Amino acid sequence: MRILFPLLAAILAPVTAQAACGPAAAPPTVAFKSSFPAQPVFYDAYSRADLARFTTRKATPGRVINGLTKGSYAYKVTGEALVRPDGNGFCAYLSKVDVTLEFKDLTIFVAKENPRNGCEYKVTLTHEMQHVQLYRQSFDKHAPLAKALAEQLARSQAPVWMTERNAASQATIKQLSASLAQRFKAMQEDADRSNGAIDTEQSYRYLDSLCPKKK
Repeated sequence: MRILFPLLAAILAPVTAQAACGPAAAPPTVAFKSSFPAQPVFYDAYSRADLARFTTRKATPGRVINGLTKGSYAYKVTGEALVRPDGNGFCAYLSKVDVTLEFKDLTIFVAKENPRNGCEYKVTLTHEMQHVQLYRQSFDKHAPLAKALAEQLARSQAPVWMTERNAASQATIKQLSASLAQRFKAMQEDADRSNGAIDTEQSYRYLDSLCPKKK
């Protein structure tokens, strides 16, 4: 079983550009950093009841939660803008963009009722590591797409005109962040689909069949 926290970022409304602003003198520089944990953190000191409280998913009645994988996507968009006076307002042009994408707090829980090196422990851990692999695959798939989109959007974004200098500067970053939000949302939805495919009643019955029944 897995649980994924929502993307940790503000979804900001786009701001329209003023046609009076001229072209930018130079395209903005774009830096994109992404990171996925090398290994998850492991815990096996919590009970099945604890794991049931940790998850927000509604468990099937009678279904025992032996394991849980948790984590969260997080992204941050910051940058700088070149601001020029223009009539009664200001034109702001993106000059620098920094995008950070990471998968945070990757943690695997195995219920303490499953003794280490026992069959249930090994089966549960193997299943949870499959979730980790699926999250990694989704991350590796979407991170380059997010990078390419960030570069495309930053270098094609029109200048923003506003009556206040600081507001104009901030609006350029808000507009870019809002445009990238859909890409990050698609990444999370893709991870949810692939992980959900191995969290089915059929898959749980198969896992249950791998260990001898206790008398």
